[in-house]
Amino acid sequence: MASGNDLIRHITERVVRYIDTPREVRWEAKNTGKPKEMWQYRWFGMLPVTVRVWKQSLEQRRKRRLSAWEHPSPPEAAQEAAPAKAWLPIALHEEAVERQAEQEQGFDEGRSAQMENACAR
Repeated sequence: MASGNDLIRHITERVVRYIDTPREVRWEAKNTGKPKEMWQYRWFGMLPVTVRVWKQSLEQRRKRRLSAWEHPSPPEAAQEAAPAKAWLPIALHEEAVERQAEQEQGFDEGRSAQMENACAR
């Protein structure tokens, strides 16, 4: 039962020390220490911080989208500022589309000729 006596002795020493110290000294010691953590962090840890950062990033994205929507850059200015080489891929693409159309047309002509030969046999 020695541990029970030690516990009672420790509690009585703490109570006596608390009673002996003046109220002003206790108040200063309590308020001059490190700042008290907010109850959200005490209860939920870092979850409130992550939610707050996520919410702020969503708001910033929304503001950027709205500002881009309200003030779009004119396409004429973008085309004038673009160098002539920027349109080169478009010209190549148009040529490729034309070649593909010619090949498909030739394929259809060749296929119809094959079909005529098969019917003639």
